[in-house]
Amino acid sequence: MNWIITSNSNIFKTYEAFKKLGYVDWRQKVKFKIGDIVYIYCTRPLKKVIFKTIVGR
Repeated sequence: MNWIITSNSNIFKTYEAFKKLGYVDWRQKVKFKIGDIVYIYCTRPLKKVIFKTIVGR
């Protein structure tokens, strides 16, 4: 399954978290499954998809 989720950089520094940790444990109401592809769309100021991720666990 493919998903797209938003990231508000005023609340969470997504790029910095991935750069520092290499992964993010992203809690959502949606039940992602291992192997799902999740695109992360950053709101202002970028306004674009910044990551393509694969659910690992």
